[in-house]
Amino acid sequence: MDEGESETQPPNMPDPQTVRFSPSVMLGLLAAGTDGGTRPKRDWSPPAPEDIQRALPQYEITGFIARGGMGAVYLGVQRALHRAVAIKILPPDIADDELDYAKRFHREAQAMASLSHPNIVTVYEAGETADGLLYFVMEHIDGSDVCRMIAKNGRQEPAEALRICIAVCAALECAHAHGIIHRDIKPSNVLINQEGVVKVADFGLAKLAASIDGFQTQSEVTVGTPIFLAPEAHLPGIALDARADLYAVGVMFYQMLTGVLPRGRFDSPSGTVPGLDPRLDAIIDRVMQADRDKRYPSAAALKAALEKVSPNFAPNRTDRKILARKTLLATLALSAALVVGVVAYWQRIQAAAGSLKPAGPSWSQLPTAADKNLAFINTLGMKFMPVPGTQVLFCIHETRKGDYAAYVAVNPEVDKSWSNNQGYNAGGVSTADDHPVVKVNNADIEGFCAWLSKQEGRRYRLPTDHEWSCAVGIGEQEDPKELPINKGLLLKDVFAWGLAWPPPPDALNMGDETLLRAGGKNPTLAGYKDGFVTTAPVMSCQPNLLGIYDLAGNVWERCSDWLNAQKTRQAGRGGSFDNGDRSYLHASARLSMPPETRSPTYGFRLVVER
Repeated sequence: MDEGESETQPPNMPDPQTVRFSPSVMLGLLAAGTDGGTRPKRDWSPPAPEDIQRALPQYEITGFIARGGMGAVYLGVQRALHRAVAIKILPPDIADDELDYAKRFHREAQAMASLSHPNIVTVYEAGETADGLLYFVMEHIDGSDVCRMIAKNGRQEPAEALRICIAVCAALECAHAHGIIHRDIKPSNVLINQEGVVKVADFGLAKLAASIDGFQTQSEVTVGTPIFLAPEAHLPGIALDARADLYAVGVMFYQMLTGVLPRGRFDSPSGTVPGLDPRLDAIIDRVMQADRDKRYPSAAALKAALEKVSPNFAPNRTDRKILARKTLLATLALSAALVVGVVAYWQRIQAAAGSLKPAGPSWSQLPTAADKNLAFINTLGMKFMPVPGTQVLFCIHETRKGDYAAYVAVNPEVDKSWSNNQGYNAGGVSTADDHPVVKVNNADIEGFCAWLSKQEGRRYRLPTDHEWSCAVGIGEQEDPKELPINKGLLLKDVFAWGLAWPPPPDALNMGDETLLRAGGKNPTLAGYKDGFVTTAPVMSCQPNLLGIYDLAGNVWERCSDWLNAQKTRQAGRGGSFDNGDRSYLHASARLSMPPETRSPTYGFRLVVER
């Protein structure tokens, strides 16, 4: 419902609270069936439900929802198919200045009925009653809308904002292909049903690029909600095109990301919400250009831009506490206050260990402020941090399934072993995008690195064994020229998290009691519970002093070095979810990895050369 509107109950109307449908259903249907925008409410009393029942006997009218600027909406059930519907009734006294509204209604109804898309509210029927009432019958949406989501929770998680806007773009792509411009994209017209499916409603203000039956909407007429209108919509004589809808999507996206509307000379999203990915700023900046020629040329182009950044923001775990913790830790890892947070964490480990031994993880220096300025997030949303003692930036997390899926999407010939969940006990491994990709071999990884390097103009590769040692904090205590096989377990009882054993809580995902109870076969650590049977979403556990996650546990990580002089095996580092043996979790432990092997416990992380 638009700002300034209120529900109006016609005479002889039952109290809306007595209707057996929930308020969320009623409000969702209101958004699906009422026009908003700048049109004032006409002095008209909507018919009582019993009057609509007599006019439309094929439907069982179960309640009145509300009225808006261009009609009233009723809740009903289609008797023949036993399906719930929303029925919109338009006022009969269309004035002369309404641009032949009856014709426009029939044109718009035809346009809406021509659209068949999972992200568009379906129109089942349109017509005129014997009493001259214009109506159309729509799909019933049981849920909420973006307007109420923002009103209730303020700004939305970037993952949700991206998901919704991508769906809206998909709906507009369909509509624009049919020559239809929505012209009133706004949060209250974007509905979310109980299953989370996004539905764009109210194409009642749509404008056909090509006329139907000789009738064409006059371009001088401004319809829609002012804040979401593209600048050209306010100019007389300017014919609107699909780019006006994209501008409105940009306004809505900004409001979802920040919780406020972009008024006047507004700040960028990351200027309003510190830590927000600057790539989102670039999308907002382009789609909200005053000159429409500078915007994205189509809904498909905007959707592609949103999809390009979405893998970084697509959490598959719904636990809000875990999500909040991961977000906080990731922010700390890349912030100027990194050392303050790490000192507190290190003190906790010292207390758990009793005292630190001289052989513990150490760095001669932590990244300087200048080094930290080199940190960046790439086009897949992978975060990279400089590591002293090397000439590379380390990805702070293992390569995710979502990252690898972007590569596979444009290289369909890639082996599909990575995409199934078979291969570990009866439960398999997770297929969620934010879990580390597994079951990839050295050739797969080289292909991924070559593709990403070409796409971004940087050289991505696997870390060397020594670079990995620098990241885990033992590089200064090893000879970089020594073969990895000769360095394994030289630093006994030194771990990625420090010297404490057993590990402190949240230190890593390894073979624990969770895995034991699920039937794990390898050694497990009694009394330790990380909560994950197999892999965990990357960055679920604590980072080290450099802000790098999962250098112990989760999955074994390939290095580029040959483990032995015969060059038959690669070095693997870090341990995995399937083993709680102390020796496998030492910071200096190496695993012998055949380069061609695809294993459910083998993953990788990338470095990028400076």
